Amino acid sequence: MVRSRRSALLLALLLNVGCSRARPQLAVVAAHGDITEVNVLLRAGADPNECYAPEGVTPFSPLTAAAASGSLPIVDALIKAGAEVDRQCGLQRPMDFAVSNGQVEVVKHLLAAGADPAGRTDGGWTYLMQAVMAVKPSVIPVLLRAGAPLEAQRPDSGETALMMAAAWDIRVVEPLLAAGANVHARSNNGDTPLLAAMKGAAFAAENPRTTPGRFSSRIVEQLLRAGADASDRNRNGETAADLANKTGRFKLEITRILAASKARRGGAA
Repeated sequence: MVRSRRSALLLALLLNVGCSRARPQLAVVAAHGDITEVNVLLRAGADPNECYAPEGVTPFSPLTAAAASGSLPIVDALIKAGAEVDRQCGLQRPMDFAVSNGQVEVVKHLLAAGADPAGRTDGGWTYLMQAVMAVKPSVIPVLLRAGAPLEAQRPDSGETALMMAAAWDIRVVEPLLAAGANVHARSNNGDTPLLAAMKGAAFAAENPRTTPGRFSSRIVEQLLRAGADASDRNRNGETAADLANKTGRFKLEITRILAASKARRGGAA
């Protein structure tokens, strides 16, 4: 199971730039949220698009630093000074950190300034997928209203945001279902969101301390109520009932939910 590392990266960024003894860099000051010093540096001709690469930290721009820390005044000042909202430094864009750190107002501001809601990371994740794995449900409707693709698939696995959410956390499943995410979508190996949920339950049963995701059997219930078909099989021929046998401490509750759904549907397989 892949987990978001944005918070850890931000912490490393702040620790490293905080120890700098060199001339203040605009990106460093932006990371610490000092709007007064940011304005001083901008008036002095600092480049709002310069990539800064302190030792041990992936390169980042002033706007990426401000977006990560959630400083809307600094984000606004940098954009007005000419910062490019989709500029990539190293592997990061401003939206990457804003989304993964749940900076809703910053996300809105970047989108309003022209950030691409359909942007992807180098690994092929959409911003919607990043919000899912970082468990930032409040960001999801903002991205969708801006045109983020609800059914985009990961290039490596074919998973949609709903499949990733179903294996991860109920809090990000709910806004995706509310937006009409397809419960019948298929990944490269034939998994539907329901089958992905079963695999997520098995993972959570074996790794009970995973964060930020917290699996709940309510995910299975929500997917079934949204129309998921428990008789669907993946390319290995496995159904939800087959995979339920591998869900450890979730098995009894998931089996009950599957049985109740079958009864509601009149006993259909």
